[in-house]
Amino acid sequence: RAAAADPANPKAPPVPGWYRLTVGLSEPEPGDEGEPNDKPELASRFLGDGRVLEAAGLFGWRRDEDMFRLPLAGLPDGAVLSVELEGVEGVTASLRVLDPVQKLLAQTQGRAGERLILRHLRIVGPPPSTGVAPPLDESAFVVVRADRGTNLDTRYLLRARVDVAEAGMEVEPNDDVARALPVQPGSVRGHLLPGDVDVYRIEVPGPTELDLEVVPPERVDAKLEVLGPDGRVLAKADGGKRREPERLPNVFVESGHVFVRLTAGKGDGNPEETYELKLAGREGAPGAEREPNDTTATPLPVGVEGAGLLAPKGDVDLWR
Repeated sequence: RAAAADPANPKAPPVPGWYRLTVGLSEPEPGDEGEPNDKPELASRFLGDGRVLEAAGLFGWRRDEDMFRLPLAGLPDGAVLSVELEGVEGVTASLRVLDPVQKLLAQTQGRAGERLILRHLRIVGPPPSTGVAPPLDESAFVVVRADRGTNLDTRYLLRARVDVAEAGMEVEPNDDVARALPVQPGSVRGHLLPGDVDVYRIEVPGPTELDLEVVPPERVDAKLEVLGPDGRVLAKADGGKRREPERLPNVFVESGHVFVRLTAGKGDGNPEETYELKLAGREGAPGAEREPNDTTATPLPVGVEGAGLLAPKGDVDLWR
């Protein structure tokens, strides 16, 4: 209910105690969100029918959440999704991607006005956690949210790009041992975003000495860990600073599999540049130390010369 002091003069001050309500109508721009769109059944759609899709919207109120639908029909097996949200002044936003059953695939959050990026998400094909492919007539969902702040004048721009996974490139999600990405000796590249964890699985057919090294990009202080089949940390390297490599040169594995876990320092992350994880394996030589051997001693038979490395920083070697 609204009124002005003089109905013939809409710009006249309102009667004391009353408010003025102004309503405007406009044609929606292609790709604009349509509120409400905070639930899967109400999700807005991306604009475009190729590999690059776009959408736009407004962070209209505190904790405004917008959901966009990405149909999976017609996408090639092994397709990966990258999503980019342009920053909006005065708004601290977060970005999430959900699978067809609304299970979280990946998420990230930035500072006020910061651009957000999620890269190389597996959206078609058997997910590592279940081994069951989603029906192709279903959709993935991209969710943007205003965690703090609003902006009624500047639209955000949301881009989604679909590609085929590159050989030697990390595919998300791989943030725990249940969804670890299988890798072979060689090298793999990936991104460490703020709060991101990347886990890889290495199969070892027999007694093997692993040599592992991660070379992080700018703005990332990486930690390198080797986990046993039960998820227990066997060895770790975390002595370097940002952009400095971390290396575990001689981790012994009898047989079976182990996991390699990479994490970034608190607040670190680089969505633009990749790290490189190098993996090599060799047969354990007689007399070589068997890391980890800081609590479980490496046996040294009489008449055999023992050899090892004091690395990484703080390493302790025990012999029996």
